[in-house]
Amino acid sequence: MTRPAISAEGVGKRFGATVALDGVDFDVALGEIHAAVGENGAGKSTLIRILGGVHRPDRGVIRLDGKECHFASPRDAIAAGIVTIPQDLRLVPALSIAENIALGDLPVRRLGPLTMVDRARMREEAREVLAQLDFHPDPRAKAASLGFAERQLVAIAKALRRRSRVFILDEPTAALEKREIERLFSVLTRMKRQGTAVIYISHRLDEVVAIADRCTVLRDGRVAAVAARGTFAVNDLVGAMIGRLAQGAVAFSLPAGEPLLEAQPEGVATVCVREREVVGLAGLLGSGADRMIRGLFGAGSEPTMVAARGDKRRFASPADAIAVGIGMVPGERALGLIMNQSVRDNILLPNLDALTRIGWLDRDAGDRLVAEVMELVAISRRRSWRNGWRGGSPCSSSMSPPKASMSPPRRRSTRSSAMSSPAAVAR
Repeated sequence: MTRPAISAEGVGKRFGATVALDGVDFDVALGEIHAAVGENGAGKSTLIRILGGVHRPDRGVIRLDGKECHFASPRDAIAAGIVTIPQDLRLVPALSIAENIALGDLPVRRLGPLTMVDRARMREEAREVLAQLDFHPDPRAKAASLGFAERQLVAIAKALRRRSRVFILDEPTAALEKREIERLFSVLTRMKRQGTAVIYISHRLDEVVAIADRCTVLRDGRVAAVAARGTFAVNDLVGAMIGRLAQGAVAFSLPAGEPLLEAQPEGVATVCVREREVVGLAGLLGSGADRMIRGLFGAGSEPTMVAARGDKRRFASPADAIAVGIGMVPGERALGLIMNQSVRDNILLPNLDALTRIGWLDRDAGDRLVAEVMELVAISRRRSWRNGWRGGSPCSSSMSPPKASMSPPRRRSTRSSAMSSPAAVAR
């Protein structure tokens, strides 16, 4: 293999009592796609934040083209040719698509002593780079007018415009459909041929098998395995991630029960969800599936008439949906979490009324609830969520389901549980 474009040697990182990385070695060569996989909390995001200049390692060395380097900020990393597309998209809603793509590197023209932004060139460059992703919006449109998947394409286009030497993608396909994923893979293959080093983070292991030249598996902040293309399959990756051989899932079906939810949120198609049933909504980018789900949760632009167990109700706000036992996990995690609060606080937030006794919060009951939910959805125990009522580690993507799906204990009836699941699954 040629000399790595960038490498991490023996890197360690702590956040308070939480060990995020412990002696991790990782590198990627020019013209290579190197994937990093692992369970939630394994250390993937921390690793790429260190490589991208967001965090500084507590120990270990980062090398760029074989030379030790120290990034004081993401700007230093970008200047060195390292561009990261994070899970939480860094777009400015009030700016146009073209302005977001060019932000930080605006094209200019000079009129005598004056320097002005060349908006015509900015829009043309935006069209060209978006065309690589087969996405053709009006570059003058505001970023706020786009859906999450469309904003993700804009973020990818912004990184492509910078012509990076090291290209880092953190869960880039989380909100994309098959057609958009195929376009992205085509772009990554072209970048690889042009000599760009690509670091690819994903929970979709079939994608990793298809696109990666090499794969590193992280488990509890350490490297569990490294394998080259052709030597690993999905089951191998799962086994390395969890530390044991993966067991095949047993498929079974149950007869559907009585209708729990019926509605026409878009005024066209009728959605009906029954007991013991999972209903999927599918469609191309912009087809309206997201709007339908928001309408069923009372978060649409207009109130939605819904029959909940045959009882017709008007959902004008999420509170109306929650009152009858409907929960929702949004596709964009920032809409369902308070990102600068701990895992513990996010789990407790929708349950505070049930944990209050005569005006006082029952902390012991809160701890039991948090432990139960973390066990249920397998949130890593090494996150220190017990550090006080507002303490603990900042929440991550692994937190979205428990916060949204948990109802206060006093509402834990068969009806509430059954009605929460379809909304969350069909998001």
